[in-house]
Amino acid sequence: MARVITFIRHAQPNREIGDHLSHPLTDTGWNQARAFASDVLSRLFDEETAYETVITSGALRTMQTAKAICEGMSLTPTFHIVREMFDTGDLDEANRRHEAARRAVYGKLGPQSLAVYQNECLMAMVDLGLASAEKLKPILRSTSGDVLIVGHGVYTNQIILDLFLDELNVAMKARLFYGFALGECCGYHLHFDDGQRLIKMEEIL
Repeated sequence: MARVITFIRHAQPNREIGDHLSHPLTDTGWNQARAFASDVLSRLFDEETAYETVITSGALRTMQTAKAICEGMSLTPTFHIVREMFDTGDLDEANRRHEAARRAVYGKLGPQSLAVYQNECLMAMVDLGLASAEKLKPILRSTSGDVLIVGHGVYTNQIILDLFLDELNVAMKARLFYGFALGECCGYHLHFDDGQRLIKMEEIL
């Protein structure tokens, strides 16, 4: 059976409320997620086909984005939370490096700080991508239906690369490798044929 796996970044959060795991969506964010649901329902799926499985990180903004999309599409899918898609779980050391480098940049401690920050960001992306892929693989194998994955801008591309590296063509790999942070409710639809071969990667802008 042909299927679609959709990866998107969460909608707009209110970063003035809560910490990095508990920022809620703004009113604009809720509307972004509802608009995404309306667009996907009208363009991508027929009445008998829609997301059977939804996966989010442990951050509130990803869960609220998924909730708004499912409500907008009248779905009752199976939900999974994969905390490794953000910065929890076994990646505390990588997160400490990342935060220390970011503080150095914001503290204007010299021109080398930016290089340190960029290097630590890259290492954190690689670590999170690998950890996320290992958690996502058994979930994706357990269903043949369509899947929605709501994650974070700087990590989503790396996760797709780690999951489907052998199936992506050169153009797909280049887009994912050289792309950086996704916009809010932006991402990719990955289309698979009846043999579960990746045949198209459609960008969501």
